Parts: sequence; structure tokens; C-alpha cells
Amino acid sequence: MPVTRPPLRENITYSQAKEKETNVLHQLGYHPQQTEFSNFVRKRLSLLQVLVGHHLGLSPDSCHAADWDEWMHGSFNLYSGDLGPYLLLDYVEERELLSKNWNERHTDEKPRTNLFHGLSKILLALSRIPLPQIDSFVLDDNGFLQLLNRPLTLMLQDLENEQIHISIPKGQTFSSIDSYVNALLSYHDSRMKLQPNAAMGPGDCVRQMTALSSMRTVAHHHFEPSLNHGPFVFCLTDLYPWNILVDECWNIKCILDLAWAASLPIEFMRPPEWLTNQAVDVIDMDVYDALRKEFMPLRTKRIKLQQSIT
Repeated sequence: MPVTRPPLRENITYSQAKEKETNVLHQLGYHPQQTEFSNFVRKRLSLLQVLVGHHLGLSPDSCHAADWDEWMHGSFNLYSGDLGPYLLLDYVEERELLSKNWNERHTDEKPRTNLFHGLSKILLALSRIPLPQIDSFVLDDNGFLQLLNRPLTLMLQDLENEQIHISIPKGQTFSSIDSYVNALLSYHDSRMKLQPNAAMGPGDCVRQMTALSSMRTVAHHHFEPSLNHGPFVFCLTDLYPWNILVDECWNIKCILDLAWAASLPIEFMRPPEWLTNQAVDVIDMDVYDALRKEFMPLRTKRIKLQQSIT
């Protein structure tokens, strides 16, 4: 039986790892680090109660951390299910993550239609407010949201987490699509240079380098010239099944983990590539196009409904 190792979300064998383009060796360190962090927090629950009480202007005795068994975690976070009697940020009824049965049910038309309705509603709601530049929101010292940080997307964070140099420093924003696309292509260059298994072999390396060179030539054809300097829209770059809570009919009830949302070109707002249940670099374009054609009429219908209301 093959030996498995736990990167973070799932166990993986060597034969599976060597086929991945991500740095699995680096990811193998995530699980013990997550365990170490959980133990660190667990030993300091009393200190957390004191800190929460201080910031809320309450006695530490008024703040009670939930039992450890009730704490929950994602890939990069840890949080308590008990917010105490004084502060409620949000409450979501118990639902299932879409990822729980996505593989088994993604071909079922009825729940998929409900999911598409929900996704189109979310995407349209996000696109209603035009944004002036390509960047991310930060909370300033006065408690106001400001567009002052670089566009911190999930992909950028993943590369930096693997010690791959990204030439987009904190605080850098982009006023045009051209400048942002050039920066994206540059950090793909860095990935090719610095990621141990960026290419599966000489042939794959040539194909990827050719693709990068080609994109520099044709990228401007993929964007509307009149929108080069905006307006831009708020996009969820971590909108995956494990961050979507649904009911039994796949009606979306909640979106989790908005940390990697950013203001991006409107062309970045599209039907998610995971709808095909295929890896992005092996997507069957005919399958994706069929799903896109199924998704777009629902989005158009939602637009007309929204216009009739307003």
C-alpha cells in the first residue's frame, strides 16, 4: 500500500505528488505548522480572554473562550464558534460545504442550476460598485476601509508562501490593466525560475515558456481597451467549493474566507473554472463552454431582473 503524507487538506502519495506542479515538499510542512499553531493558541486561551476583554472594555471574567472541541479552522485560520454574550459578528445556520458532495453531484442539473443562480447573483452584486484602481482593501487606523494595498490574490499568496520572489511589494497599486498584467506575467517568470517542480521536463518547460512569451504578445487582445484604466470590480479569488456553504438543494447560503478578494479588471469576473471538475491546465474547453453557456443566460436573466427592480 502506498505511503501517504498530509500536506493540509488531503493525504497524498509520492506518485500523486510528482505529478503536481505545486511545491509539495514545501506544503508537507503545513500540517505540522498548523498543529503547532493550534497548540500554541490552546495553551493561551486565558490570555486571549484577557485581550478580548481589554479591547471590548470588559472584565476578563466576562469573556469565555469556547471549549477547544468547538473551535474550527480553515487552511490558514483558527476561530472559535463561541463569540460570547457581547459580540456577534455573523451567524450562519448549520449548512454543508459545497465541496462535501461536489464530486458526486456536479453533473446533476437541478442543484447545479440553483448554484449558478446563486453565483450569478453574487457576481452581479460585487460588480455594481465601480472601483478606481487594481488593489485590495485595508482597514486603516481609523477603522475605515481603504483601497491602499496591492491586489493580494490567492495565487500571489501561494507563490510568496513558497519563497518565490514577487515584484509586487505591499502598498503597490495599479491604475491600468496593462501594468497589472505585466506584473502577473513577471511573477510567473519567477515561478519558472524558483519553484523546484515548475516544469515536468524539458518539453513542459518549453511549452510554459512559449505560453508566457505568447501572452506578452496577445494579452491586450483579451481586455477591452476602453477599460484599461477602469473602472474595476471586486472579485473573489478564493471562490471554491470549500468556501461555499449551501443547503441540500445547492442554494448558496454563505461565502467564507474573503481574505483574498481584490479589485481587479472586469474580465477576471467569470464562471469559475472548477465547474468542469477538472484541473485548470487540463480543462476540456468543450465541457467548459457548455457550462458557460448554461451559466450566462442565468446571469443575463439576473441582470434584467435587477434592472427592472431599480
